[in-house]
Formats: sequence, C-alpha cells, structure tokens
Amino acid sequence: MTDDTPTITYETLYPDVPTPLRATRQAAGYDVCADLIGRTVRLSDGRKVRERASDESHRLHLEPGEVALVPLGFKARLPDGYEAQVRIRSSIAFKRGLIVPNGPGTIDADYPDEWMVMLKNDSPRRVVIEHG
Repeated sequence: MTDDTPTITYETLYPDVPTPLRATRQAAGYDVCADLIGRTVRLSDGRKVRERASDESHRLHLEPGEVALVPLGFKARLPDGYEAQVRIRSSIAFKRGLIVPNGPGTIDADYPDEWMVMLKNDSPRRVVIEHG
C-alpha cells in the first residue's frame, strides 16, 4: 500500500511568521497572515505602481481603490498538478471592504517566490492592514 498524500514544501522567510492553519477542523481552507514587520509593499491605483513601507506599528494603510500585494513571509512548493487558491474571508470583505480583485487568486505549483495576497480596498475609506 502506498501513501498518495500530497506533500507541500513550506519555508518561512522571516522570524515569527505564523504557519498557515485551519481555524477549525471543518474550515474549507487555511488562514494566512500579513507579514509587515519592516516590509515594503507594492501598490497600484490602476495608473501607477509604487511602494510603501509599513509604519512603525507594522501596519499598511490602504487608500480607497488601492491594490496591494501583501507579503505573507513564506514560500511553498506544491505537488505537480496542484494549485493554491486565495480567497478573502467573507467577514473581512463585509466589515472592512477588502476584496481579492483577481479572486480567487491562483498560486501555481511551480511558483518559487514568497507568497503574497493581492488585496483591494473597495471601501470609500482608508483601511489598515496589520501585521499578523
């Protein structure tokens, strides 16, 4: 008998990066956390791409309409033939106005770099994304 369980190779890139976990045993997916300690984040307003550093409290301020590539502080390799999908939690979309504009976002099995989540502030007010 062989074990056909797919193997994911996971590597943290910075100290104190939480491992993605399921919130409950019945959760459909894994929760990931923003890694913003001393990080610079790429942003777009649809016209121009720029970078913004997280503030001294390790927060990122996202203006209405801005899109950010939020770093997660890890990289992972998936088995051939698999993909990871990024979806926003409904409570975050409803309460904070954040959406995944290319949702669901796809991370291919052979993607070699740090995983990030593309988030858009779809609300009329500034939204703060906090480390963790």
